Amino acid sequence: MPTTCVAFGCNEQANKKSDPSITFHQLPKDPSRRKEWLAAIRRDNYTPGKQARLCSKHFRPDDFDRTSLCYVRLRDGVVPSIFEAFPSHLQKKTSKRKPPKSRPLCDPAPQEAQDSGHSTLAVPENPVQTNSDS
Repeated sequence: MPTTCVAFGCNEQANKKSDPSITFHQLPKDPSRRKEWLAAIRRDNYTPGKQARLCSKHFRPDDFDRTSLCYVRLRDGVVPSIFEAFPSHLQKKTSKRKPPKSRPLCDPAPQEAQDSGHSTLAVPENPVQTNSDS
């Protein structure tokens, strides 16, 4: 039975025809790390079996330790982070709140009104006078 990636929408399988650069990685046995991986996978009501594997497509390139010539290993503490095929109900929620509207700046009250403590409107010093003699 071929190994298949357990990530939602991923169809990678380990078989003779598959890409040899794709590696498969067992879920951690440590309960806390396993819980992190399962949260990242985001599959509702999913309980992985002993043979559950994730393919290398779900990890960043710097998540791998490639110092060995024979094995490709994941670094300690790595959590899968690349998932492209999540349906909309499994996508991470983004805030739909709109940013608050900016209020227009009001002209500050005239200095005289502020100094006197009154809230009356200031009268211009040189009001325009109309000539009523014409």
